[in-house]
Amino acid sequence: MATTGADLSLSTHFAALKDPRVERTKRHRLLDILTIALCAVICGADTWVEIEEFGKVREAWLTTFLDVPAGIPSHDTFGRVFAQLDPEQFGRCCLRWTQAIQSVVPLVLAVWRIRSLRGASPIPRGHRDHCVKLLCPRVVSRALSLAFAGG
Repeated sequence: MATTGADLSLSTHFAALKDPRVERTKRHRLLDILTIALCAVICGADTWVEIEEFGKVREAWLTTFLDVPAGIPSHDTFGRVFAQLDPEQFGRCCLRWTQAIQSVVPLVLAVWRIRSLRGASPIPRGHRDHCVKLLCPRVVSRALSLAFAGG
């Protein structure tokens, strides 16, 4: 059975991801935050500031498929939201999405690695884990698909 465009959408594969934010504090949809961040990281963004800059520079394009009435989220918003997400649940969503793409485009190698974003964590300074771990995709070649997480 062929996979459809809807089956490849982030909304399909990230629907199960629990939004940990308090309802009254939500200015941006979780799916919009995830989409902007994933696009930015795929394009080489390494920090929350770079993810925000990517969103602002490409806002006209992003708004062709995202609804961002409050504008592009700030780097602080990206950091806070990702710090609160369940990393295992997020990783499973990423893996399912990558596998769905692999079923349609079998000749793309997508490497997922853990990237530490220092200073983006609510954990007090001095703690061993004073950073946020972000699962980062990289399209490396046109060979096969691989997904992994490492420290």
